Amino acid sequence: MPSRRARSPVARRKRFDTRRAGWAVRRWYRIRHALPSISSALWGAGCYALSERGRQRFGEFPDLVSDDLFVDSLFSPEEVTIVDTDPVVVTAPRRLADLLRILRRSYRTQREVSDRNDGLSEGQRGQLADIRVLLRREPALIIDVFVYVVVIGCARFSARTSRSAQRWERDRSSRELG
Repeated sequence: MPSRRARSPVARRKRFDTRRAGWAVRRWYRIRHALPSISSALWGAGCYALSERGRQRFGEFPDLVSDDLFVDSLFSPEEVTIVDTDPVVVTAPRRLADLLRILRRSYRTQREVSDRNDGLSEGQRGQLADIRVLLRREPALIIDVFVYVVVIGCARFSARTSRSAQRWERDRSSRELG
């Protein structure tokens, strides 16, 4: 992937390791990896860095779970550079329940960053546009797209209706040996 000219934040490319993941999780990550609107985002990138000028856009880091989403919201895509280097390897959850757990946390904490609690964010609209293009280009991915959309829908619904006070839900399955 060619790098764009650096203006402020920098992120490393990422690769999803789904070798130990279940069927639905592998399908979900296959679509996630194929969406250009996600591959250029800072959130979920594994790591990011800010130039001095980029860091001047805000005072102290807010006390947020979604700090990467906060930083991403401060910059346009044209201001982000994806570094052409060895990718950050993100180990996918093994089980669908673990994927739903981390997505639920993500959707719940997005409200900390955005005042817009209803409807779809710009990033989510980008994902839907990417999915339409992907399906026109590769109609055989319809089952994978179905899994992707249903999992996101379930996680968003659960984030809205969950009574859990736990802020940091994590996937423990990708940390298990064997």
